[in-house]
Amino acid sequence: MLKSFRTGQWIFNIDSIQKNYSALNSWEKYNPWLGDVLFIAGRYSPYIKYHHYCEIYQQFPKSLIHIVQSGHWVHIEQKDSVVSIIDDFLLK
Repeated sequence: MLKSFRTGQWIFNIDSIQKNYSALNSWEKYNPWLGDVLFIAGRYSPYIKYHHYCEIYQQFPKSLIHIVQSGHWVHIEQKDSVVSIIDDFLLK
């Protein structure tokens, strides 16, 4: 994905995303990040589920996972909740 300098819009390389989707959707283990990390997931999204938490906490031991009542587009479907969660996280 890149931002067009001519139009100022985001451009998605759909062909590359499709060809590399399995790599984009995979999880590689690295040394744990010891800083604070916030995950916001939609309850009805297929991307972060309860069975992922163990791997998330191994990779990001100080992570905080918030589940909101939405699908994948949490920032659209639950904008006020997401803004509040982010504000609280940044202000702690």
